[in-house]
Amino acid sequence: MRKEHLNLAFVHPDLGIGGAERLIVDAAVGLQNKGHSVSVFTSHHDPSHCFEETRDGTLSVIVHGNTIPRHYNGKGHIIFAILKSWWLALVILFNSRVLNQKYDLLIVDQLSASIPILRMAGCNILFYCHFPDKLLTKRESFVKRLYRIPVDFFEEITTKMADVVVVNSKFTASVFNSSFKLIGETPQVLYPGIALESYDKSVNMQDPAVKSLSTPKKMLLSINRFERKKNIELAIKAFAELQKLVPFDFNDLQLVIAGGYDPRVLENVEYLKELSTLATEYKFKYHVWNIDSPTPKNTQILFLPSFSDAQRTFLLSNAQCLLYTPSNEHFGIVPVEAMYAGLPVIAVNNGGPTETILDTETGFLCESDPSAFADAISKLIKSPNEKKVLGAHGRKHVKEAFSLDSFTNSLEEIVYAIDKWFEDLSYYEKTLEDMSNTKLDDSFKDELQAIENWFRVLTDPERTVCIYTLLKGTTPLQIRFFITVLQQMAAKDASLDPLSVSIISRPTSIMSDDSTGGRLYARPNSNGRLSSEVRTHSLLRSSTCSTNEEEDTLSDLPTKKESPKEEDWSIKFTQRTSSLNSSPVPNVTPQVHSPVVEKPNPNSHIAIAPRQVGGSLPRPRPRQEEEDEHATLPRDKSKPAEPLNLALIQDIPAWFRSLRLHKYTTIFENDDWRDIIKLTDEELERRGVAALGARRKMLKTFETVKEELDLQVVCI
Repeated sequence: MRKEHLNLAFVHPDLGIGGAERLIVDAAVGLQNKGHSVSVFTSHHDPSHCFEETRDGTLSVIVHGNTIPRHYNGKGHIIFAILKSWWLALVILFNSRVLNQKYDLLIVDQLSASIPILRMAGCNILFYCHFPDKLLTKRESFVKRLYRIPVDFFEEITTKMADVVVVNSKFTASVFNSSFKLIGETPQVLYPGIALESYDKSVNMQDPAVKSLSTPKKMLLSINRFERKKNIELAIKAFAELQKLVPFDFNDLQLVIAGGYDPRVLENVEYLKELSTLATEYKFKYHVWNIDSPTPKNTQILFLPSFSDAQRTFLLSNAQCLLYTPSNEHFGIVPVEAMYAGLPVIAVNNGGPTETILDTETGFLCESDPSAFADAISKLIKSPNEKKVLGAHGRKHVKEAFSLDSFTNSLEEIVYAIDKWFEDLSYYEKTLEDMSNTKLDDSFKDELQAIENWFRVLTDPERTVCIYTLLKGTTPLQIRFFITVLQQMAAKDASLDPLSVSIISRPTSIMSDDSTGGRLYARPNSNGRLSSEVRTHSLLRSSTCSTNEEEDTLSDLPTKKESPKEEDWSIKFTQRTSSLNSSPVPNVTPQVHSPVVEKPNPNSHIAIAPRQVGGSLPRPRPRQEEEDEHATLPRDKSKPAEPLNLALIQDIPAWFRSLRLHKYTTIFENDDWRDIIKLTDEELERRGVAALGARRKMLKTFETVKEELDLQVVCI
């Protein structure tokens, strides 16, 4: 039964400000609002540099491993990041094993190094891959290239250990497949969403942080972390190109470059200096925002490190457009935020933004070139009406495809699917264990052996009808298990897929066994002769068949064209059984047979009995003689009637078991047998015997009983 409330935990390395952090916070809040218990584990959380939900008590944030340094003299960032994640994982393991704080699911992102330790906590694990870490680092020195080899391999191995891997875009999924060859599975795509209501909040213009951003100029906005891979210099260069396209309006424009900034991160500090230098080279007047120093009115480029939610809302509400400069961005949550705010987005035409931005409908997708960006900006400045149209389409697009509710609902379904998958797995493991421990009585073992031997001598059409007839009397659980086995066979060998072109275009069955050569093998009777039942297909025309139509069809089934025997049946059978997996789960991997070159064989028509069954071999006879004898045999050679066992009939459950109709026992167990044998076909159907074959079998049995007892029953 589906649990109403799950105990969930997010494991994130650094809970600062960024797109990945925004996604984790939104996902945690969304699941928490649905009634689940949510905790967020992290190695670093600075209340002065984080999202509001992580510091105002909305989320439970647990910090461990913050004492471990980020690097040693600017080196070994990934090594120390792995150590911090291990420390965090050990805390979760301790809580699970010692303090009995169990989690239904752990949602890990960015760094997979902790997964091996987290698995020991007995929790299911979902890994959300924003982008392979191996592709996010530069390998400038030989030493770094060398030590990244085992680190990259470790990342792939630990990622593979997650129960489910989810990525943020189709672009990331394609990169994931090409980067992690050992995993060999395409991850599921789960697009991030945004909390729409948080962007609809009104801004307090009396807030000093917001008031300091107010300007009469038209703002062009860029939001990205201060990292070199974000290519923010493209915005500055495009701003310079724009000066040539709109010379009269240029003085009324201001470029605002905002983004995540951490003074502990050397790259953030260095990159801000590089951007400031670039602005100076273009002779722009720039200012780095500070709450204590007012922004000059003639500022052309404003740098805003680590903005607040209120500042973000103000900028999105008042800007003319968003310049999104990264190339091959994994997903990009900022364009989604901007489109919902009614801003047209100008972005590079590759990566995740191509999946979120509708070119010429919600913005423009351009080459990563300053001139292309400047041309798109000038269109919006010269045509304010186009800005409104694109903005309205963008807002509608986000509401339909990228809302937080949509994201949270999809994530919750994945969470429940994982939980149910493991619940079902535990059930099937127990079922298989019970099956493997079951001790069969000798008579049932003989029946199973007989079924196996018969299936080895039947033709493909006969096998198919046998299986079909058997499945009609099985439970839904047994049918699902059978279908699962077929799906596994198809997954391991495309030739076994019933929908494959090779199967559709081939008339012969996939169940054909080269070891039989396509001939019909018969089991000898006690006299050592071939049973005539094989020739008339009476095995399939027994009482197990559902309808007379099926019986007539079976009797006319053609046998396959005979071909020479490859090798002795017993040798082939021994080879097959000796190679079986010792696991209680059968090995369904299909065997691949090499082509057989047919050679003339004067004895190819001989039907050979399996040696495992016993009995002597029949003498060889010419085909025509055998066919003539077959033609003279009656079509239905029934067994002699057994004497009536009155005591058995009086025991209704035992009687129905002997008829292989025990599934209907509960319908008749309280009735008298004299009343049961008086029932008509219509009455049986009204009582719940829906299968036509079962009703016919019952009626035939009732008639036999009445004849034996010489009863004269008048049916109304």
